[in-house]
Amino acid sequence: PSMLQVMLEGMNYLVNSVDQRWGHLIVISGSDVPVKTPEYMSRKLSPQPDRSYFETFLQHRKPEDPRGLRNGWAECSNHMYKIYQEKPETQGIFWWGGSSWVTLSRPFTEYVVRCLFNETNRGTDNFFLTISSTGESGVPSMPAECRVPTLLLEYLEHQLSAEELYLQTVMMASDHCVNAHPYYWRWVNWKQKQGRRCDRADQCGVSPVALDEKCIRTAGGSDAFFARKLDYNDTEMLKLAEKYAKQDVSVARLPFRTASIEQYDGRKGMEHIWGAFDGNHHSWYRFDARGNATVQITLNEVTDVCSVSMSSTLNGVSLWNFQTRDASGEWSVRRSLAAVPDSLSQQRAHTRTSDGSGRDEWFWDAYQLPRTSTDMIRFTVLQRVVMMIMVFDIQVHGCPPISQVS
Repeated sequence: PSMLQVMLEGMNYLVNSVDQRWGHLIVISGSDVPVKTPEYMSRKLSPQPDRSYFETFLQHRKPEDPRGLRNGWAECSNHMYKIYQEKPETQGIFWWGGSSWVTLSRPFTEYVVRCLFNETNRGTDNFFLTISSTGESGVPSMPAECRVPTLLLEYLEHQLSAEELYLQTVMMASDHCVNAHPYYWRWVNWKQKQGRRCDRADQCGVSPVALDEKCIRTAGGSDAFFARKLDYNDTEMLKLAEKYAKQDVSVARLPFRTASIEQYDGRKGMEHIWGAFDGNHHSWYRFDARGNATVQITLNEVTDVCSVSMSSTLNGVSLWNFQTRDASGEWSVRRSLAAVPDSLSQQRAHTRTSDGSGRDEWFWDAYQLPRTSTDMIRFTVLQRVVMMIMVFDIQVHGCPPISQVS
């Protein structure tokens, strides 16, 4: 609960600060690292000033609930202790939960602050206790739209991970729910077994694990503002993240509308191919390498394309015969190469341990293309070493502004 208190007091401070030149509030952790410039973030957020971005899941009061809704909790010496079972259920409201690292619109932030700090006050000795705005005793009067924010705060005084429940539930129970978006601008390195911890509460939970080179490259090429979590003692990973945080926004990964693959024997696959585009260690596309495989990607819109990159488990894979489609529907070869990617772009990652049971390596290869305006790109994946190849990530990148090209 103390973390929720800090977040809400910070929201109050921001709303009442002298400098009002802000449109969204981004809550980050101490292990978040930016992989985009502030200008990029502003461009993404400013077109939707009323929209808030949450990781949001409907919560259930079940024994294995990771946020402990069934129980009462007390915090002492940086540990959460379970103090009683079967906490009384709330009536007439659904609980929502998710990451505490949220991006809040100004209207929603002002709504919560008005209900908690203007229409009512916080208790002198207990932040979670609601008192009248005039300091009078008894049940405080308040506008109807403020009942959920105030009553939920009181209910969460003895709650595990209150900061992962409060804002999501208030948002979904208010008129602001129409402006809730589930994408929260983070790329997180989740590994369930490695991140499991049982030393901070009388209930085990899962935390992200440290970012490696592949994670930072993937996060930097995605739409994410931040990646987590970073080990700030790892200077090499910090330098790599800073590189992405300073690069021009236009060279970030381009979003796809569709992606398909055709194998050498005519077989086509759509169901699992998206696993090859999210950079997650636990999702991939398995290419049958007995022959060529052709990948075709449709972008969201016509834009300038300058490079393609791929992360896979095999060294010596080639992407070749890059083609793009113009406005008339004609295909043109933009680059055709037979063996290896650009030498300066090829990066070999450190050997990583997936879940403690085995070790494997991945390789990141990038291919520069002549600047071309297109909404569709096609290329062939070629290798002759093994029968199968795991592809973790394929990215299509935009181009720097022409004014920056020497």
